[in-house]
Amino acid sequence: MKLTIHGSKRMGQRHGKKGRKARELANRAFLKGKPRESLTGALRKWVDNKFFEHNQTGLHFVYGGFHYVFSDERKLITTYKIPERVLSRDKNKELKKVIKNGRLSEAFLF
Repeated sequence: MKLTIHGSKRMGQRHGKKGRKARELANRAFLKGKPRESLTGALRKWVDNKFFEHNQTGLHFVYGGFHYVFSDERKLITTYKIPERVLSRDKNKELKKVIKNGRLSEAFLF
């Protein structure tokens, strides 16, 4: 997984990860994260807002309480921490759905 210069800086600031560890985390987010299209509720609304800030381009994933923005070439552009107020609204609804289905996916690590 490649990171842009800006993406590398943001991984250092917001995750405390640099170099290989930052690339590994970005790769995990890309492979195991929930795509923007599969989100619902307040979380979807918040991610859509970021999507429109980025001129409706790129691939957007949610993983581990963070929102990741990748280019079409799979380069990490930036990452944002999802605000607690957004997570707390949707977390219970999503958790109920996950428990009802009988599995807890790794992408649901908020």
